[in-house]
Amino acid sequence: IKTLSIPSSVSNLANGWRYGIPKLEKVTIIQNKQENFKMYEDNIVIGKSDIKSDTFDVLVFVPRTIKKFNIPSFIKHIAASAFFMSKIESILIPSHITKIDEFAFEGCRNLHSVEFSPNSQIEIIGKYSFASTSIEKISIPSHVKKICEGAFYSCFELQSIEIQSDSELQIIEDLVFSYIPIRSISIPSSISELGEKWCFETSELTNVT
Repeated sequence: IKTLSIPSSVSNLANGWRYGIPKLEKVTIIQNKQENFKMYEDNIVIGKSDIKSDTFDVLVFVPRTIKKFNIPSFIKHIAASAFFMSKIESILIPSHITKIDEFAFEGCRNLHSVEFSPNSQIEIIGKYSFASTSIEKISIPSHVKKICEGAFYSCFELQSIEIQSDSELQIIEDLVFSYIPIRSISIPSSISELGEKWCFETSELTNVT
C-alpha cells in the first residue's frame, strides 16, 4: 500500500502497525478524539510518550520516499519502524533524543551516515534499529546503557565502531554486531553482559580489546 487514512476513532497505534510496508508514502490522521497522535507538516505522524501529557514528543512515521530529514527539536523518542525501509540517506540524531525503538531504521539500504550530536542523551538503541542499513561507521554515545538485540545486524558496510572511553554501556545483547566486516572493537569496562552471538559471523574480527 502507498497511502493510508487513519480514522478519528483510533486511540492507539501499536509498535508494529507500519512494519513491512516499504512503499507507504502518505499517512493521513483524521483528528484523533483522544489526541494521542497527529499530523506534523502535512506528511509526518507524531505522538506522545505519555498520553496524559499535552506534549507530542514521539516521531511515529516518516514517508518512505524521504531522503533528507531534520528531526524536530521537540522530539525525544524515535518510535518503532518510524523510518523502516525508507530512502533516507543520512541522519543526524540530535542530543535531545533519548531512545530509538525497534526496527526504527531497519532496511534503509540508502542510509550511509548516522551521526549523534555531541552531548547526546540517548540511553537505549532498540532491537534491529539499524539492521540491514549501509552505514559505514558508528560512534556510540557515552550515555547509551543498552544496545538491544541485532541493532546493527547485517550492516555489510560497517567497518568502524567507536565506543567512548567514558561509556556507560552495560549490555550488548544477542547478535548486535553480527554479519558485519569490522576488524577490531574495544569493549568498555562498564560492560556487565555480552549476549550470545553478539559478534556472530564477523569473520574479519581479529582484535577485541
